[in-house]
Amino acid sequence: MLFASPVAIFALLLAEPTPSPEAKAPPQPLSFTEVVTVERTPAKELYLRAVSWLAHSVVDAESVLEVQDRESGTLISKVAIPYEPNVASSSENIRGFITFTVTIMVKDGRYKYMISDFTHHGSPSPTADAIDFGALTTAKEFPEISTKIWKHLKTVSASRASALISSMKTAMSAPVPGAGNW
Repeated sequence: MLFASPVAIFALLLAEPTPSPEAKAPPQPLSFTEVVTVERTPAKELYLRAVSWLAHSVVDAESVLEVQDRESGTLISKVAIPYEPNVASSSENIRGFITFTVTIMVKDGRYKYMISDFTHHGSPSPTADAIDFGALTTAKEFPEISTKIWKHLKTVSASRASALISSMKTAMSAPVPGAGNW
């Protein structure tokens, strides 16, 4: 009779299984980030451009500028946009807001933006409690409620992020109008 040594059995018990190629990575939070180079532009100037852009493009009655740290070159704003579902029936309690965070960090010659923490908050209807989808992720489906609405929430979020990124890049590439001429 052949017996395996206790050391070999112990090693097999401790070995972690090798993930198969079919194993799926867990969904990640929905986010958009990039480091953008702006040649020969000091951090101080990029910071002013970012403040100006946030004031004109992001901060409104539904948004809050949470961090404005000139020393570290960091700006953080919480943003809320209205959400209107793309399905007609039974959508009153899904209507509400998508909130997210816009973070800008500047250094000499470059800045980094992160648009993250997308979260859906439904509103209660006269006949039902609010339905919150919560944190939006890269998951393709949300079977507990509605995959169609889940995909729409992510499409609306990505569209808003894309528009913000485009306007940010434009604003960050040119001096703040009138900043030095007064």
